[in-house]
Amino acid sequence: RVAQMRAAQIYRNGLAGKPNPREAVRWYSEAAKKNDVMALLALGELYASGEGVRQDFARAAEFYRAAATLGRNVEAQFLLGDLYFYGRGVARDYGQAITWFRSAALAGHAGAQSVMGSIYENGFGVDRNPVEAFVWYSLAAERAQEAIAQRADIDPRTAAARVKATLSRLDLRNAERLLSETRRKIRAAG
Repeated sequence: RVAQMRAAQIYRNGLAGKPNPREAVRWYSEAAKKNDVMALLALGELYASGEGVRQDFARAAEFYRAAATLGRNVEAQFLLGDLYFYGRGVARDYGQAITWFRSAALAGHAGAQSVMGSIYENGFGVDRNPVEAFVWYSLAAERAQEAIAQRADIDPRTAAARVKATLSRLDLRNAERLLSETRRKIRAAG
């Protein structure tokens, strides 16, 4: 399995010459048959991007789901949430998207934390909740560069400040209490 993953990475990244995504898919597939979580994640990424295979979001979702459940892979949870959010390869389902984003966010995924902030700020599949939005944006803002690298469309620092300006003193106190509780949950999960 380790050798298969190395071969796949060599072909995917062109470490021995020109990249060969088709050959990478072949080697990742072999490792995935042995339930290698990183191979499952990589196959999901390749199917989502159409790299080395015909683009197929439904297949990407299958591989992400396997990696997200089998190995509790945080990146796969985030990417699966994204597919559900936009309805790519699966039926659009904000409930499923939130489930996967929340799981990744509680595991410390900064991009998922930004998305959770946006979900609560805009009311995607939930009632708008500026307190929750502030909490999630604030968590993502603690690792802003990482969050922005994962979701360039959301700057959690700006978003947290925007939402904070709308909160009453009581709401802000509740938000800070919830932020502390959520930080503890994330530390306990890590």
